[in-house]
Amino acid sequence: MAARSTPLTAWAGWLAGPLGWLIQHQGGSNTVFWNCALGRPSLVVTLGVVGALVALAGGWLSWRAMRNAGPADAAAPGRGSQRFIAMLGVLAVLIFLVAIAGQTMAGIMLRGCGR
Repeated sequence: MAARSTPLTAWAGWLAGPLGWLIQHQGGSNTVFWNCALGRPSLVVTLGVVGALVALAGGWLSWRAMRNAGPADAAAPGRGSQRFIAMLGVLAVLIFLVAIAGQTMAGIMLRGCGR
């Protein structure tokens, strides 16, 4: 059964990108705040991978919505805006992936609570 693209699918990148960043950033910082010994590189990398996978899933849905929207024409007036929103969703996911990767690398290099 093939997944259908709805107008809300175009917004997936806009929602999943920040959600992936939230998982990585807040999960890592709150864990270190609660217990300094838990802030190990293995946890930081795991949270980074999970956050990146969530963001990539939303980017993939936005990419599919962009491809399914097709070119804008007079017969389907909503397609152009759906394609535009989906394209920006893909680009937003790329920006959030840079943030996730940067913070994951920082968590690997800066261990512990900085005491």
